[in-house]
Amino acid sequence: MSSATDTRSPDTVSPGAGRARRVATAAAWVTTGALAATALTGVAFAAGSTTDAPAATATSTSASAAGAASGRHRGVLRTVLHGTFTVQGTSGPTEVTLQRGTVTAASATSVTVASTDGFSATYAITSTTVVKRDRATVGADKIVVGDTAAVRASGGTATGVRDLSPAAAAKARARAGQNG
Repeated sequence: MSSATDTRSPDTVSPGAGRARRVATAAAWVTTGALAATALTGVAFAAGSTTDAPAATATSTSASAAGAASGRHRGVLRTVLHGTFTVQGTSGPTEVTLQRGTVTAASATSVTVASTDGFSATYAITSTTVVKRDRATVGADKIVVGDTAAVRASGGTATGVRDLSPAAAAKARARAGQNG
């Protein structure tokens, strides 16, 4: 009996092999899209109705793939301290700054946040800034020094502030520990 090497491409070896590869590639693209949409959704958490907020949509043919990707990505977002990046806004590319940390100063016109790595920044608050405290939309005067906050800003002006009281932050950390 002679031993011959099959020189055909993997797609022609078995009718199911090429289809499986195409399905795996499609699943990888769906997962990548779900990750990107999750990132943009997280970035726009408090964008409100600003015109430069990125629009994020994801279409998935596989609910389990999207769910798995979302869960993995949520863990990454939990560890973000601060950074600046460019997103495609409705009027063109827009620079967005994100910061998570502890509120060290707050007034009706500004908020200062210090991240755990020592980075600190002050952001202007305007009438268009969306401020949420423990999930409720509130005025900037309700931000409390010592609270945990996430700020989304553009050009030094906060477009969104998510402020969590110590009790709400502890609850969120406990929930994250259970889910992540």
